[in-house]
Amino acid sequence: MDGRDGRRWALRHARLRLGCELKKANRYFASFGPLPRDADIYFIRFLRTMLDFRNLLRLSDKGKAHIIGYLKNGRKMISPSWPPRRTENHDLMNLTIGMFPEQYRGRDGASHVEERKQFLAWWFERGFAEWNEKCYQYHFSNPLIILADYAPDEDLRRGAQMLLNVLLAERALLMSTATRAGRHSAAARPMTTAHSPRARWPT
Repeated sequence: MDGRDGRRWALRHARLRLGCELKKANRYFASFGPLPRDADIYFIRFLRTMLDFRNLLRLSDKGKAHIIGYLKNGRKMISPSWPPRRTENHDLMNLTIGMFPEQYRGRDGASHVEERKQFLAWWFERGFAEWNEKCYQYHFSNPLIILADYAPDEDLRRGAQMLLNVLLAERALLMSTATRAGRHSAAARPMTTAHSPRARWPT
C-alpha cells in the first residue's frame, strides 16, 4: 500500500483504539516518515493520534516522541502564517498543527487561539470557495474536528463544532439540489478574488 494512503494510518490508529496488535501499531507510529509533499495533509492524522492517546499507555513512549519531534520541528514541515496565505484547507491544517507545539515549548498560546477564532469567523461570514470538492471537504474537516475536540479554549471548540455543522448542512443541501455533485465539484470562484482572505484579510 502506498505510504501516502491514509488507510495505513487508519488501520494503526484503529488498533490503538481497540487495544489490539499494539506492537504493530506502535512500530508504525515510532517510525513513519519522511512525510511527502503537502506534509500537513499527512501529519494532521498523526496529530489526531497523539491527542487521542497522549495520556494513555496504548501509544508507546517512542511513538509519542516521534510524533512530538515532528510537531516541535513543524516549521520544516508546515508554514503557519498570519494572515493565512494558502487555500482554506491548507490554511486550517497549518494553523491547527501550529497551535499545539506551544505546549511543548513552554509558551503562551493565547495569540494562536485568537487567530484561529478569527479564521473561523471569516468562514462563517464569507463561505467557501474550495472545500466543496470531495477531497477538500475531507482535508478541511480533519483539522476542524481536532479543534472541536482539543482546542485549548472553550469558545474555539464551540466555534469549530458549529462550523462543522454548517459545512455538513451546506453540503447536504447543495448535493440534494445537484448544485454540488460529482468528484470534481469544486466551486468556480477563484481564491484570488476579493472574496478571498488572501485579498483582504480583516485586521
